[in-house]
Amino acid sequence: KYLMPEELDRLTSTWRTWCDQAPSKAKHRIRGRHWLIYLTMRHTGARLGEVLRIQDETDINTRQSEIRITTLKRRTGEKRLVPVVPELISEIASYLMEYPEIRGKLFSLDASNFRKRFYDLADQAGMLEEEYVDGRRELFPHPHTLCHTRAMELLSAGVPVTAVQDLLGHSSLLMTAQYLRLSGQDLKNTLR
Repeated sequence: KYLMPEELDRLTSTWRTWCDQAPSKAKHRIRGRHWLIYLTMRHTGARLGEVLRIQDETDINTRQSEIRITTLKRRTGEKRLVPVVPELISEIASYLMEYPEIRGKLFSLDASNFRKRFYDLADQAGMLEEEYVDGRRELFPHPHTLCHTRAMELLSAGVPVTAVQDLLGHSSLLMTAQYLRLSGQDLKNTLR
């Protein structure tokens, strides 16, 4: 499952509003880190664990608008360079200028804390769905939904599947190829 563009816009807007409406500077500092993790996941397609390992002092190339991400799904722990929109780099730089004491630990947050915030904001956006699969409770969207969404964005934009595989850090082309199966509505939109 992935988010349609209007759903992604609604979720992103909810995150931005939540961050911007922090009641104090201390809360804004905390919310800003969550916001930047969300944005980084959204624009890189990286998993939450991968984003939380980014070292803001060494893994972000501001001149080239690239972020180096340690790939968790491969045994070697290799790093991949992911080009990102300059707006993300600008948001990160602005935040670090405002809160220089966070430098070196920008992405060091507790994963469960971020997940909780993600579900809260998805609920605020009116998007959170709950279903039971094989007796297990599953929520949608979840943080990994951003990875699926980014894969669909890239493929819809005509990026070759092998490039998407490298950008997302998939160990197998088959893993990436699953995104090539379009829903009926996606197929209609693509054909139009």
